[in-house]
Amino acid sequence: LVKNNGMTLIEPRNHIYFVNCTQYESHLDAESSSIVNRQEAEVTCKLLALMNDEYGRMIEQGTLRKDSKRDDRKSIGVICTYRDQARHIKNNLKGQKFNNFSQKREDKLIINTVDDFQGDERDIIIVSMVRNPQGTRYSTDFIDQFERINVALSRARCMLIIVGAQQFLSRSSIDLPDINGNKDLDRNSFPVYREIIRTIQAKGKILQASDVIGEVKPNGK
Repeated sequence: LVKNNGMTLIEPRNHIYFVNCTQYESHLDAESSSIVNRQEAEVTCKLLALMNDEYGRMIEQGTLRKDSKRDDRKSIGVICTYRDQARHIKNNLKGQKFNNFSQKREDKLIINTVDDFQGDERDIIIVSMVRNPQGTRYSTDFIDQFERINVALSRARCMLIIVGAQQFLSRSSIDLPDINGNKDLDRNSFPVYREIIRTIQAKGKILQASDVIGEVKPNGK
């Protein structure tokens, strides 16, 4: 049970969450062609800290085992759709310790891109979608590839937390091929993110960035 300012954010009965972030994407520097979303990074870092603290309390209370006979600590990973976002989150976490997550070599906290995460799994996965462009002219390259969507959303063993811009993603669509290769059943311009978010509303929980990090500054501030 993870709380923040008296509000319950994460609870055992829910295994999938969406955290809505409203700030626009940007670049880390003028030379970079990759994209970051600073609000999503802040939300991700705060979630990691809150969950690590909660597991620490559970260990102290004895409800979570961490000894030579049994180690109940969960593993966690962060998947980003852009490399600079992973780099930005890592920089923001420098000096912080997350000793209450699993310390097994194969389960250590990992923060990486979708492409670099293929074949890996963790108990808890946070996915930072990054994209929330300002204006109407933009490329959706990374987020409209169903292979990447499949990898990003299928790496969690126990809990999936998607951090993204609900309004932008709900408008986005992709060409979704039939899983059995039947071209007649392909779905072109399918609003996959809108359907994912609807599923989370029905079976999980929608949070706002302000629930996690407090007051949210308007875009451009």
